[in-house]
Amino acid sequence: MELHGPNGTFVAVTPNNQLETHATVSSQTHWYSAVTGEAYAFHAATDTLSTAKVAILYMKNTSTNLDLVVDWLEFQVIDNTAGLPSVAEFFDIDIGGTCTGGTATTVSNLNTGVANEAQATVLDSTPTISVAGTNIYKRFLHAAEGEPVRYDPDGGLILAPNGSMILSITTDTGDGKAYCNGEIYFETQGAG
Repeated sequence: MELHGPNGTFVAVTPNNQLETHATVSSQTHWYSAVTGEAYAFHAATDTLSTAKVAILYMKNTSTNLDLVVDWLEFQVIDNTAGLPSVAEFFDIDIGGTCTGGTATTVSNLNTGVANEAQATVLDSTPTISVAGTNIYKRFLHAAEGEPVRYDPDGGLILAPNGSMILSITTDTGDGKAYCNGEIYFETQGAG
């Protein structure tokens, strides 16, 4: 939040000795986009599901001095024949782990006037989970085919330098396609 008084000053005192301010509230993503040019959006897709755990998205922070902060993720499955909801079909977010293969997905800077590129590896197109994550950070069931599941950690999911995460889906039918959209930003380690 920024406090501003009249004419661009931060605060002012009126002739009646009252404090005069104006507050502007913006999201962390907006702030990092506008001030540092380090906010990004991405889309990931996986067209091949199976009855095993399949990675939709692999993300690794490749910065040496910045934290990668996940602002939000939204994911869904379509063309799936499972009767949903089903306890046998779910999304997992695993912290740590490694994926190989897949395709580097485009990560776009949210500030079109800045040339910064995300210091991250982001893979989609069914990257292979070669080393499983150390723990299941979150598990999500979904209510209906095509209905997006939104995860809003509001900056609470932080990947330190060299940290990684895997978003995966496990299905009981092995059919369908999975999609993920999200926004991330980078900040100085320990900030926030």
